[in-house]
Amino acid sequence: MSYLYGSAYHDGSRYSSMKLLYVDYDQGSVGESVLTAYDSLKGPSFPKLIHQSQEQYPTRADIQQAVCIGEYWGAIYSTQNASSRLSTALFSPEVARSYDNSPALQSTWSSTRYSAYAQSVFSNLLQITEAAAAVYRNTNGTDVLPLINASDQTIAKTILSPISATSTDLHPMPQGVRFYYNTVSMVMPIIIQFFFHNGTEWNYLAKGPLRQALT
Repeated sequence: MSYLYGSAYHDGSRYSSMKLLYVDYDQGSVGESVLTAYDSLKGPSFPKLIHQSQEQYPTRADIQQAVCIGEYWGAIYSTQNASSRLSTALFSPEVARSYDNSPALQSTWSSTRYSAYAQSVFSNLLQITEAAAAVYRNTNGTDVLPLINASDQTIAKTILSPISATSTDLHPMPQGVRFYYNTVSMVMPIIIQFFFHNGTEWNYLAKGPLRQALT
């Protein structure tokens, strides 16, 4: 129990040992925003983002395979033509009405690996998505603002929320920190109580009426 709880001490400061794969299929401003966002977030409490080329991971299936076999805890990638779709929506009210920001980024992860920390690390994926959206607003959004019809509600909504993500948990296991309670933490007190109870019983028998009768 000491090892179990001791290993969880300041565990959030060791998230950087978990690796996240990043592949930029967009090759545009959306993809660049992710890398810029990571530069502002990286540290001991944030998973390590490893940027790989699309030649190494040409398809989404290749990314999922890398996560499945444990090369990476999870992955995030920008989708092809995400920047051009966003740019078109910013300059066309008709396109902006049907623009969906969630396909811009995709994240894949597996909560079966380090299930106790899966939700915490997944929140980092959400954080980098939000940071990427902020980076885009502060850079590209500022540049195009004088050129677009910001009075149009759909365009204004698009520039305020340009990027989001769709996530896929390959192997859902919503266990969380419950493993602390339904494993050693439950078993050890029962075992200790068992031996204390038996010790008390044997002590009573050793000193009680049965011993006197035998002597």
